[in-house]
Amino acid sequence: MSYINLKERYFLIKELIKLAKKSNERDRFIITSILNKIGHPEIVFTFEETDFLKDKIDCYLDEAMDHRDEHKIEFLKQLKMKV
Repeated sequence: MSYINLKERYFLIKELIKLAKKSNERDRFIITSILNKIGHPEIVFTFEETDFLKDKIDCYLDEAMDHRDEHKIEFLKQLKMKV
């Protein structure tokens, strides 16, 4: 996994907090685990956390493509490669 910069971390935190409010208990557990790790410079996600993040980033990427937001599409592609 590559270094996730502050802008990317902020994006993940913001989206994961929103997502946690409407998620089931299992997903909330994964989200909480990710949020606890995201503040550390050397982030090491578990396989389950990585799959969860990639799945959510794919959803955000689909949404950005629907809106033809080129900046967000590039941002999300880069973030997905880093995760």
